[in-house]
Amino acid sequence: MSAVPGSGGFITTIAARVSCSRNTVYTAIEKYSTVKQAIGDEKDSLKDMAENELLRQIKDGNTTATIFYLKTQAKDRGYVERQELTGAGGDSLIVKLGWGDNADA
Repeated sequence: MSAVPGSGGFITTIAARVSCSRNTVYTAIEKYSTVKQAIGDEKDSLKDMAENELLRQIKDGNTTATIFYLKTQAKDRGYVERQELTGAGGDSLIVKLGWGDNADA
């Protein structure tokens, strides 16, 4: 498990560190709960780092970072992009569903 810290939880990185295949790492994940937990913890650590970086950029006035945060975390406050689909010329959109031998072409 010494190959996991600092790997970001990336299987290829872990495999390279112990000179084995990715499949061997996946097998270890399935077989040993401690390996699965260590990789999960490493991925969570990377997510925390990314969130901290996003927060830093928001505090630094990065408009793109601020908009991204609002779109993904403040939907309950109305920060949601919606797309309207229409047919040709703004007409109603007609959706036809079919399957198998009964589907209309």
